[in-house]
Amino acid sequence: MKIYLSIIVSFISVICKSQRMTVNQINYQMTGDHKAMVVKGSYSGNIIIPDKITFQDVTYVIEALGYDSFSGSHQLISVKLPESIRNIEGRAFEDCINLTSINFPKSLQRIENAAFFKCDQLKKVIIPENVELISPNAFSYCSSLQEISVDPKNKFYASKDGVLYDKTFKILIKVPDTKSEVNIADTVEKIFPSTFENCRFLSKIELPLSITDIPTFSFDNCKALKEFNIHQNIKTIGWDIFRNAENLEKFTVDPLNPNFSTEEGVLYDHEKTSLLKFPPAKEKFTIPATVKNIVTSAFNTSKNLKEIIIPETVEKINTWAFANCPVLTKITIMAKKPTYMSEAFQISRKITFYVPKETVEEYKKSNDSSWKNANYVGI
Repeated sequence: MKIYLSIIVSFISVICKSQRMTVNQINYQMTGDHKAMVVKGSYSGNIIIPDKITFQDVTYVIEALGYDSFSGSHQLISVKLPESIRNIEGRAFEDCINLTSINFPKSLQRIENAAFFKCDQLKKVIIPENVELISPNAFSYCSSLQEISVDPKNKFYASKDGVLYDKTFKILIKVPDTKSEVNIADTVEKIFPSTFENCRFLSKIELPLSITDIPTFSFDNCKALKEFNIHQNIKTIGWDIFRNAENLEKFTVDPLNPNFSTEEGVLYDHEKTSLLKFPPAKEKFTIPATVKNIVTSAFNTSKNLKEIIIPETVEKINTWAFANCPVLTKITIMAKKPTYMSEAFQISRKITFYVPKETVEEYKKSNDSSWKNANYVGI
């Protein structure tokens, strides 16, 4: 009997916690004993969230903005949060393209994954003293963001020149999208994939010697960059780090770096056996005969690339290696048999490969769909 009673009580508790209610055109959901959070709705104009609501004679404290709660509310202009709010959950304000103003109360502790993703009109953010977690991509693609400031009393985060760091200045978390220059603290040891994301006005980025790893997508949409230097201490570089950096003309590598090298501005591993990244501003290129491997996304978003010659030494062309190359029309491959290729040419039109004329039939017979569905011209 006690077991059945426990099950019934638990079931009732689950029902109560999932109960939704609407008060003054704002949707809420119970989260616990006399507590609730704001949940998904279509919101517009200037919203004021109360610290408490009363529903069916019961009072609830509003502690959170739930996952996806305001997302897609294109007519939302401003939000005023009460001192009871502790958590802004993931994607809470995603794609609120006209949100210009929001206050973060002293009670706030967490700003989660992509909470303000693509809030195009948000210009300034002030992080209060009790925030203990900010997702690295919380403010990704906030195209008008100028400044992130932090209360000096905060124990976990700090800001300098409007840029967000952890308190120790060892982690660079977010550079606001509108920055045209940034002087990175020389104590920084780590950056995130979203740190420089969409910083389309930065023409120069100098990483301090204390940074050894550059993660995937690090400089996505950094359209003003024309040159990038790999200093002597860089050990790893993620794939597609300069996606949509369409004006990048060349890479340089410190001669003391034991891991990477350049030739004609193109980035390779130290032995030049793997081609890592092609500067998107280039129009024509012949891959050197030392190269055996073209890594994932090596030429991705090379929107100016028209012609490429791939030597017979290349043994593998990885996924998306030549994705989003809209004007690439002449692809010459010197290999006498089909090279291993995995969805390398993500191009909507049917591709024409120029190959040695004596190998055309062998290419056509290939079981690999990447080769089978193409046109061939013998050279």
